[in-house]
Amino acid sequence: MISATPRILARPVGLALLMGAVAASSASAAVVFDNTLNVQPGFKADTSKQYGDEISLSGTDRYVTELRFQYQGDFELTIPTPTATVRIYANDGPSALPGQSTAPRPGTLLWESGPLNLAPGDNVVSVAPNVLVPNVVTWSIEFSGLSGAPGDRAALTISSPPTVGGQLPGGVIGSFDDYWVKVDPSNSESWAIKKIEGQPSNFYAHVTAIPEPSTVALAILGFGGLAYFQRRRSTR
Repeated sequence: MISATPRILARPVGLALLMGAVAASSASAAVVFDNTLNVQPGFKADTSKQYGDEISLSGTDRYVTELRFQYQGDFELTIPTPTATVRIYANDGPSALPGQSTAPRPGTLLWESGPLNLAPGDNVVSVAPNVLVPNVVTWSIEFSGLSGAPGDRAALTISSPPTVGGQLPGGVIGSFDDYWVKVDPSNSESWAIKKIEGQPSNFYAHVTAIPEPSTVALAILGFGGLAYFQRRRSTR
């Protein structure tokens, strides 16, 4: 009879610890990349292509909880509504074309948003990938349902330089001044490195992350077990 009581009491304690740890982890998400200052004129995207910015993340948290980006919609609302698809890739593909760079192209697809409805004007969009990523990734966007002609197109916001990000060669923070474009949508090896003439080539983005969930889960189990035994000891 005595041993049963601590078990009943331990359940709400463990649940409270679990909920508290999860809430605290989400609330304390670290900013691992930020390029939202010094906004430049928008980059007019070709709607038949996919555009990506390779970014290096700061710190050690790698479970991405939020990716925030900005675009300008130069179009009138129609049916069907224009959309965008956001993706995150590991840069583990073949090296870029000779003469461009020795950097590996975007390769393994880590996460895909599915179609996001677009709106006219300046818009900041937040998505929740909830995915574990390596130190360097490429996030990309692909617009659909727009012709690309004036009055029927979208533009990514350009911002530079990043203020938060991993250290890159040459003292560069977060991202080099270029971008990836997937020239052939059906060819995973058609990614090419490009630059915007006369202005920076970094896309506006803000990324937050938390520690890997398995690490958090182990900590929760540890605290939960400690609370259980402390509760049991106190009832003896």
